[in-house]
Amino acid sequence: MDSAWMIGVGAGYKWNRYLRTDVTIDYETPAQVKGYAVCGTCTGGFSEEYTDIDVWTVMLNGYVDLGTWNRITPYVGAGIGAAYVTTNNTYSVNPGGSGRFDYDGKHSEWNLAWALMAGASYAVTDNWAIDAGYQYRDLGDAKTVKLHNAGTGETRVEWDDLTAHEIRLGVRYTFGGGAAPAGPVYYEPQGPISSNF
Repeated sequence: MDSAWMIGVGAGYKWNRYLRTDVTIDYETPAQVKGYAVCGTCTGGFSEEYTDIDVWTVMLNGYVDLGTWNRITPYVGAGIGAAYVTTNNTYSVNPGGSGRFDYDGKHSEWNLAWALMAGASYAVTDNWAIDAGYQYRDLGDAKTVKLHNAGTGETRVEWDDLTAHEIRLGVRYTFGGGAAPAGPVYYEPQGPISSNF
C-alpha cells in the first residue's frame, strides 16, 4: 500500500496533571493498494488487483502524561472508534497483462477502529504546545465495488486488516494555560503576619 497524508482535528479535557482525553476526526488521503487474486479462468493463475483507499476516522482517545522535564512531556495513549473506509478507481489486470478491467463507482463502509500511540509535547508557552509522536492504527477491512464484468459472479475484492503506521506532528492549545509547567514550582510556607508599631 502506498504512503498517504493525514490531517485531523480534536478537542478534549485534561482531568488532572497526568490524565487527559480527546475526541479526534482524521482524514487519510487516497493511497493505491496492490494485491493478487486467484484467476481460475486465466493462464498464469493470479490477477493483479488495484484500488485507491481513503479513510475518515472518529476516535475517543485517552492519554497518560508521564511527567514534565524542561517543558517536555512524554505520553502514551490508546483510542477506540470507527473508520469510514472508501475504495475508488478499482481495476484488475489479468496475468501477463492480457486484459485490464476498470470498475466504476466507489464502495464505502464503517469499521471498528482502534489505535495505540506514544509521543511527547513541548510547551512553547503556557497555552501552546508542539506535539510529535507515533500512532499505530487498525482500520478494519475494505471492499471494492462488485466486479460484475470480469466473470467473477458479481463478487468484490476484499482487503483485510488495514493498518496505518503514522508519524504525527501537530499543535495543541490549552484553554486557561497549563500546557506544561515551565519547571519545578516551589512554595514558601507562610507564617502569621506581625506588625510593629
